[in-house]
Amino acid sequence: MNCANVKQKVSLISVLHKQGYKEKFTRNNKGINYYWFLSPFRSEEEASFSVNTLLNTYFDFGTGQHGSVIDYLCSYYRCDVRRALQIVKDFNFSSFPQQELTKTFVAKQKDETNSYLIEKTGPVKHTNLVKYLNKRKLNPIFWKYLLEIHFTMSDRIYYGIAFKNESNGYEVSWEYWNKATSSHSRFKMCMKAKDITHIKNGSKSLVVVEAWSDFIALLTLYPKMEKVNDFIILNSVSTTNKMISMIIKMQYQTIYSATDNDTAGANVLDVLLNKFPGKVIPLNEFYRSSKDIADYLVGK
Repeated sequence: MNCANVKQKVSLISVLHKQGYKEKFTRNNKGINYYWFLSPFRSEEEASFSVNTLLNTYFDFGTGQHGSVIDYLCSYYRCDVRRALQIVKDFNFSSFPQQELTKTFVAKQKDETNSYLIEKTGPVKHTNLVKYLNKRKLNPIFWKYLLEIHFTMSDRIYYGIAFKNESNGYEVSWEYWNKATSSHSRFKMCMKAKDITHIKNGSKSLVVVEAWSDFIALLTLYPKMEKVNDFIILNSVSTTNKMISMIIKMQYQTIYSATDNDTAGANVLDVLLNKFPGKVIPLNEFYRSSKDIADYLVGK
């Protein structure tokens, strides 16, 4: 079976089921069913991995990664196309129920892979976004690092908080009312490419945090840190290698680590301690009772 056959005949939903992943919920938009999974590429609590059952493609809103069933297999198993085709054969994915993909939609697949369109960006002004930032107790003085973004996705208009990264991509998040749980939920996605955000002040000391909310929370708690340190915001622990490369390039003498108090955050700290012995100062102790700095600020 070649690539074209796999893309058209092997259901990505079936592949995920075979791997042991179960959809958290499904949604129908204009007759197209979207299956939502917890991302196979990381640990998360809210589903951000969407599969378009008509096009047989996926979009990972946490990283911006997207593509066909072949693209998924290459990413998941970290292999080339030849190996991905062999995996399909070995696991007999082709015996699963196949989807009907019309020639019209197959032809349009490449053009419709990016499922969003950025309409505009600007300072944070929308009432709901202002309420969200205030609820997180984030000092408005430091909202200058954030943007309000409006975009179209699946023919619907959305808005959220955007934080720019080094690849000119955006880390986007917003809060919405979840009818299923009768509570507010936060949704996150990456537009364009996943990357670190590097804020430079010409300092030889660096502060490393995982998310923009941690960065703004840290400045809210300790405003004087803003101008005396450089900052790297990971935006995802998957960017750890990019962080390491930047630290080596910039030759930082002191590195303050303010990663999350979980396994992923501990792993990033371990990498820093091993790569830069004698230069790393963990800050986790002062927010040890919370998951991260942002949650610590909310709880104060």
